[in-house]
Amino acid sequence: MFTGLVKTIGEIEQVENKNGDLSLYINSGLDIDTIDLGASICCSGCCLTVTEKKGTLLRVDVSAESLSKTTIGSWGKGTKINIEPSLKLGDELG
Repeated sequence: MFTGLVKTIGEIEQVENKNGDLSLYINSGLDIDTIDLGASICCSGCCLTVTEKKGTLLRVDVSAESLSKTTIGSWGKGTKINIEPSLKLGDELG
């Protein structure tokens, strides 16, 4: 679980196409030991689920449906994205 509100710039290190879905490996710059598998992280405004932690990389999987509704499909190796914990019910928006 994330501790405190943390924002950082991540970078896409690898993109894998899996039958229309994508797996993205993100060098997040975060302490990945504090991030649980299954945690939701906000990647440039899109909430994605952490499915693997590998060294300094986080893997998130993106469904074809999410790809059709966002610009994530245009992300490639080297794309820089904003990374932060997703808001939870009751979190301050101001």
